[in-house]
Amino acid sequence: MYANLRILLCALTLACLSTFPARAVTGSTDYSGLWYNAAESGWGMNVMQQEQILFITLFIYGANNQPTWFVASDASFTGASGGDRTYTGPLYATTGTPFSTNPFNPGATTVAQVGTITFVGKADGTATVSYTASGSTVNKTVARQTWAQPNFTLNVATPYAGAQAGTTTGCTNAANNGNFNGTYSQLALYINAGTMRLEITTPPTDAGLCTLQGSNYVQEGRYGKATLTGRCAAWAASTPNIQFALREVEVGANHFTFQYTATGGDMGAGCSETGVFVGAKK
Repeated sequence: MYANLRILLCALTLACLSTFPARAVTGSTDYSGLWYNAAESGWGMNVMQQEQILFITLFIYGANNQPTWFVASDASFTGASGGDRTYTGPLYATTGTPFSTNPFNPGATTVAQVGTITFVGKADGTATVSYTASGSTVNKTVARQTWAQPNFTLNVATPYAGAQAGTTTGCTNAANNGNFNGTYSQLALYINAGTMRLEITTPPTDAGLCTLQGSNYVQEGRYGKATLTGRCAAWAASTPNIQFALREVEVGANHFTFQYTATGGDMGAGCSETGVFVGAKK
């Protein structure tokens, strides 16, 4: 399990792992989603991310209490600190052809910069947004808006497999520190009503069936988080349970991914693992 419960990303298929060198894993959040402040009804912020650029649409109320929107088409990454990531860019207002008019008149479109916007994705999963528009400055704390709780089951009889890449640090035995990757031929994942359970079948010469479970799964927009505790069947009785702190858990029709930090188990004294894990339909 020292080499097999370090479970995380290489890609959505196992083929890439054959060419993926062991190296430090640095997970970077995708901030795409709908963001809002639950205490302030009716306005929000759409964020779409491509690489290190955010496209942000603010749907808000104007000075006349009427629906208003601004757009930042190039909020670019400017730096990271303590798990926070900052994106900044110009903020625009536009006018154009009324929605009921056909044909659309491209010549009627106007674009004017009204200020700037700064989006800071926080390490705890929330974010702050600060922007200026026509001389007014706004500062908000926002969170991802959740539309539905997942009900997700991967049956062990179906062809799902997994890949991982990660880094171990802090081990008392320095030989246990370093980078790694691995593959898993059979996975099962269950998420329902706040409970998450992950079953990993490792090679028979290693840890056998490893089971992790927790009852504190929380969905935050497109991502979930949970703390799982478990062990592997082949471990000695004296081996402590391993604890996985999962973040950015995302599930789809054909895959799931998450980032994690793990401690305990048979990793050795002082060890902490960080990495990324993918389960994908074959």
